[in-house]
Amino acid sequence: MAVAVPKRIASGIINALKGGVVPRTGLGYIAVGRTAEINALLHDVDITEEGGAFFRFIVGRYGSGKSFLIQLVRGFALEK
Repeated sequence: MAVAVPKRIASGIINALKGGVVPRTGLGYIAVGRTAEINALLHDVDITEEGGAFFRFIVGRYGSGKSFLIQLVRGFALEK
């Protein structure tokens, strides 16, 4: 099923990707195959909401999506 992306968000995504940076908004529209990592990090966010703490290292080669993943989880956390 196709999801309609609002034009303002689509334009921001395309402009950011053209510039070689991670878009600030709309990452959920282009995130693919990161379900396990996202769920693990969102679980950590839930722990923080309850007064706990966590610390993780995100390791990967250049271009593997580290900044993308962090920005995506940041967006989810800010929505909470």
